[in-house]
Amino acid sequence: LRMTKINSFLKKILDDRTFESFISRAIKSQSYIEAISLIHNTIEIYLQYKIIRYLAENKDMDYYIKRRATLSGEGNINSLIVWSEITHLFGLIDDNLFEDLKIFNKKRNLVIHKLLKNKITYAEIKEIARVGRIIQLKLSPLNHSQEAINNIMIYFDNPDNIPECDLP
Repeated sequence: LRMTKINSFLKKILDDRTFESFISRAIKSQSYIEAISLIHNTIEIYLQYKIIRYLAENKDMDYYIKRRATLSGEGNINSLIVWSEITHLFGLIDDNLFEDLKIFNKKRNLVIHKLLKNKITYAEIKEIARVGRIIQLKLSPLNHSQEAINNIMIYFDNPDNIPECDLP
C-alpha cells in the first residue's frame, strides 16, 4: 500500500510535469532567482521521494539509527542539506553529488537570503541556477541520461529556444 501511494505521487509529478514546466518558464524569462528557488524546492522533493521510497522498500530499521535526531524531528527536517545528508547516508546519492548539493545550497543561500547584503552579479546568479538545474536533473525520477541532461541544458543557455509547449 505504501509503494502504491508513493508511485501514485510520482506519477502525478511526472504526468503533470509541474516542476519542469515552471522551471522552464523561469529560465525562459531569465528569472534566475525564481529558477533557483524552484530548483531548490524540486531537489528537496526529489530527495524526500528517494528516502521515502527507500524506507518503504527496506524494512531494516537500523537505517533509522544513522540519523535518529533528524528522522525523529529533533533537527531541521525541512533543510535541503538534511535531506541530502540522509540520502547520502543511505547510499542513494554519491559523494560528488552530495558535495555539489552542499555547494549549491550555500550559493543559493547567498542569493535567496542575503541578496541585498552581498554584491552578486547577474552572471553569478545565473551560474548558481545552472549548477542547481544540473543537480535537479540528475536527481529527477525521470532518470535522465547525461546526454539528455546536456540537451536540456542547451535550453538553459539559450532560453529563447524553450518550446512554448514546455511552459505552463
